[in-house]
Amino acid sequence: MSIENSAGSYVYGPMRDFASSGARALPGFTIEYAVLSKPLPLAEGFAAARRTVEQLGRPLAAFCGFELRMPTVLDLDGFLSFNKIYAGHLESWGLLRDGLAMTMRTNVVPTTGAPAEISLAAFSYTVPTSDPSPSFVMSGAPEIPMGAAAPVRRGETSDDALLEKTRCVVDTLLARAQPLGIVWDDATQVHLYARHALALMLSRQVLAPRGIRPLNGIICYDTAAPMLELELEIDIRRCLRQYVIAA
Repeated sequence: MSIENSAGSYVYGPMRDFASSGARALPGFTIEYAVLSKPLPLAEGFAAARRTVEQLGRPLAAFCGFELRMPTVLDLDGFLSFNKIYAGHLESWGLLRDGLAMTMRTNVVPTTGAPAEISLAAFSYTVPTSDPSPSFVMSGAPEIPMGAAAPVRRGETSDDALLEKTRCVVDTLLARAQPLGIVWDDATQVHLYARHALALMLSRQVLAPRGIRPLNGIICYDTAAPMLELELEIDIRRCLRQYVIAA
């Protein structure tokens, strides 16, 4: 299922109160990806993001994604408590519809150099363009099958278990991409977030058998997933412009 956010000039996949499955720019628009030179505490980071889109003459509705960095892995109660606060911010900016977020989200915990508090690392938004190329961002997917409540092979980190988890994540992303009209091969960036060395497994044993061969390789982040008992996340995107904002 996809829903059009006409004010923001993109379609999104409704999923949770804190994140959509992803967003694809409507014709005549493209998604830009802004990275903060260092993660900023949420209030400061959101203020910087707001200044950026307002200076471009774009409405708050143009936001289609946020990336967070966290100081520590949360248990389920902590994760839900934070999401309630975060969703409240999205609502204050008009980025919820029927209680569900229009914006994608990836949030992970750096193994080294983690921020002292939950912080904003990057954000995405739409702008007008004459370029007809597709543009999209997708939320980080963990190894929880669609419709399930628990991760695949919970608590296991053997090679066999990690392979099964990685397959689950990729299949989830493919299923989420389809109703948005997103094709994985159009992605210019594939991001793997894990404490385990999974890049070759992902490329050779998971993506290749599915006919997916990332032209620009896989970008790996040494991070933990945001919640206990999760081992990895993957997201994909295609943004025609990516740049750094001094923070």
